[in-house]
Amino acid sequence: MSEKSEKTPKVFISYAWANQKFVIELAERLMRDGVDTIIDVWYLKQGNEKYAFMESMVRDETIDHVLIICDKIYKEKADNRTGGVGDETVIISPKLYEEMEQTKFVPIVLENDEDGNPCKPIYISSRIHFDFSNKENYEEEYESLLRFLYDEPYYPKPKIGKKPEWLKKDAVSISEINHFVDVLKSSSNETRKNATIDEFIQTFISKTKEFKVTTNPRDGLEKFCTETEAKVNEMKPLRNSYLDFLKELILSEKDVPEFFCTLIESLFNDLLLLRINGNSYTNYDQAMLELYRIFIWNIFVSTIAYLLHYKKFSEIHEILTHIFVLIDDGQTLEYKNPKTFLEFRCYCEMFDGFYSNNFYGNKDRFFSKTADIVINQIKEPILTKENFVQTDIILSQLSFALQISKLVKNTRDPGWFPLSYVYSKNPITLWTKLLSKKYCQKILPLFGVKTIEELIQTIKEHPVNANYRYNSWYSIPDIPLKFEDHDIASLN
Repeated sequence: MSEKSEKTPKVFISYAWANQKFVIELAERLMRDGVDTIIDVWYLKQGNEKYAFMESMVRDETIDHVLIICDKIYKEKADNRTGGVGDETVIISPKLYEEMEQTKFVPIVLENDEDGNPCKPIYISSRIHFDFSNKENYEEEYESLLRFLYDEPYYPKPKIGKKPEWLKKDAVSISEINHFVDVLKSSSNETRKNATIDEFIQTFISKTKEFKVTTNPRDGLEKFCTETEAKVNEMKPLRNSYLDFLKELILSEKDVPEFFCTLIESLFNDLLLLRINGNSYTNYDQAMLELYRIFIWNIFVSTIAYLLHYKKFSEIHEILTHIFVLIDDGQTLEYKNPKTFLEFRCYCEMFDGFYSNNFYGNKDRFFSKTADIVINQIKEPILTKENFVQTDIILSQLSFALQISKLVKNTRDPGWFPLSYVYSKNPITLWTKLLSKKYCQKILPLFGVKTIEELIQTIKEHPVNANYRYNSWYSIPDIPLKFEDHDIASLN
């Protein structure tokens, strides 16, 4: 709350006597709402000098605002200087108005003229006013007035942030990516849209390659980690443009699984080739590509989060059970093998290892520095911090429920390890909805089953591996079969 809104607002109301009833009611309500309000009938006693009192109120520096109640009578008297000595319309003269801080005077219009224009004295005719002329809008205008007096606007100015990394001279331009989003939004030509999808994939991969970590960990681990973190943040606009493109694909009812599986497979293989072509096989050299592993993980989880938001359950199942053809570490282009989405899980030995080893004291120790950075790269309203974390956990749970590790021989990982799971604060909404039988029917495609009985059996028989967790934290939760006293599908 601002400094102004912490103190009690104080106002004086100037009006023509014909509106005394309205003014008293308004003043009483303002007082109830914490606004110290001064009107003549509460303060003037017999024998007091009315003119001197009114002028002193207008000039009083402790009064934040003078509310001027405007109607035809007030306008006429103020413009013609009629009404006799002591009338408020004489006190607030154009000369006095010019002498004082003009923001102190606030018109409140009760009446419009024959042409529909608000009845305001000429000297304040250009000032924005509060319109109380329509009784149906009284409550809205009263709230607006109250917000003004307390300096609590409907749309407060946000705190100023930092200069975006992508504005720097050496930043990667993503305007071409944004152009693809515009084409997808505006074009009605399906052939053009399909061509745009293919062009987007190649351009997106090319732009990703422009982000590079140049510091080798062997030349300074701290410097390498600092540069990697900076690059992860610099890549946020690229990730966001991708999500805008993805959203348009979803809304256009395009084949999202085909698009995404092609993109993520090509992205993974092309980025891995950067190391292979450079004959970089040591752990230190491999670490220079950890930036891309973080980005791929970010893209994968964010994509599933968007598909969950739009309830594209069959599309998610298709992606999670897709067999990708990927290059193995340290191999050449010819050595591609069938892999599952588990390959896109992320662990950065150098980057995460550095921050988890308490180099800077307990306050800077992380379970995963990668997760700590990425979950704060929100893109509201769909990709919030909590949505990202919950999606990460859901991917782990589904990797066991769908037995992903058994789809391909020699799969190294038993399931998807959700780096960010320790940040979850709430029950997963997707699963709490399973209490509803109708919702269970909707979610069957996510598990690739046809009946609720099969759904329950799948969840029950394939829980997350025991003790699948960070060493000092709780285990990754299973998909729950029961919520308090209710079983899955026990409610309509």
